[in-house]
Amino acid sequence: HTNMVMGGPGGDIWWLTAASAGGVTNCIGGSQYVACQTVLDPTDPTHNTIYVCGHGGLWRSDNALMTNSPTWYPCMRHLQASGSTAVVADPNVPTLAECSDVDWTFQYSTDNFSHVTQKATTIGGTENGYCLALDSTTTPGPGSVSPVYFGRDTDLAYLADPMTSNWISSGLTNQGSVYGCSVKYIPGMGTVVLAAVENSGIWRKIGGGNTGSWAGAPIYAGNNI
Repeated sequence: HTNMVMGGPGGDIWWLTAASAGGVTNCIGGSQYVACQTVLDPTDPTHNTIYVCGHGGLWRSDNALMTNSPTWYPCMRHLQASGSTAVVADPNVPTLAECSDVDWTFQYSTDNFSHVTQKATTIGGTENGYCLALDSTTTPGPGSVSPVYFGRDTDLAYLADPMTSNWISSGLTNQGSVYGCSVKYIPGMGTVVLAAVENSGIWRKIGGGNTGSWAGAPIYAGNNI
């Protein structure tokens, strides 16, 4: 990353503005920065706007397709030192996005991270969160908030609406750390939820939230998940 800046087009509230001697020449963490997840802004048809989260905070570029020299901005004051593990943007609500990290657990923003609200949960653990998945297909359409699935140390947590709902368990308790998750509505089947569980395998249930059953065993067993 060759073009790092401390200010930004969003102003002082959005961007990290702390002084840095000599300027910023690399993502926080330097060569040790590890990108955990990237996501394209679904409202940008040019695909130039991209978010990257990892062990060194959440970063955004508005000119990501520029060869060798995109401009990267560190996003959200106080998040830059955390291990950010996942970021998602709701395709049904263009201004809604969520991210997770070790220190702050889970945050959501209704204005593309201009401001952020913490919505922590102790379901499945007290700190670590490994993955996020949005159910944007069960009730698709503009304005329909997508429910969130959140992989934790001992459970897959579920949040119907970040702004108005409370976290609940999806029922996948004490099987291991959920390192990956995915959800999709399939006509004729219903809402299919998948979870990759450490040292166990791929688990599946049909039914959103806490409905349906995980069937007591993974559909694909594997101790190298």
